[in-house]
Amino acid sequence: MDAGINPSRLRYDSGTLWVLFKTKTRDRKIYFNYLINAQISVFKAKNNMHNDKILSKSDFELVNVKVDNLPSNVVSCDIEKNLITKSYISADELLSYNKLEIKKDILKGKQIRAYIADGSLVIGIDSIILEDANIGDKVRIRTEQNKFFDAKLFSHSEAMILK
Repeated sequence: MDAGINPSRLRYDSGTLWVLFKTKTRDRKIYFNYLINAQISVFKAKNNMHNDKILSKSDFELVNVKVDNLPSNVVSCDIEKNLITKSYISADELLSYNKLEIKKDILKGKQIRAYIADGSLVIGIDSIILEDANIGDKVRIRTEQNKFFDAKLFSHSEAMILK
């Protein structure tokens, strides 16, 4: 026995599902209509939010929405820490991942200390990060002598230059 629903219909509250019954002599596919009267909890903006605003708990609320009224990429589970807006969000608009992004730990232009190791010799160099990144990410850095290196961040202010 096998069953299925057309994936394009999963976001609607009604549709058709099929069940395939297999016997030794033949296969039989039977279709059933379904109607789902369900709601899902999603987050809605309480007020207007401009670009690059860091979300706080006072900026959104949890509301129930019918399944067939959901936009794509809606935020429905938990709000992650350090979310910021990528574009303008109006009041009473459902929050979607298209309009949000996670703020990076370290922002472009921050001065850090980069280390280069050769055997037991370790040299520290003052450097500037050239892109936003999180701890553990590989980034491009520029030294005070305008030399460019790839480095791996291991804290908010330190990185190890990769060979």
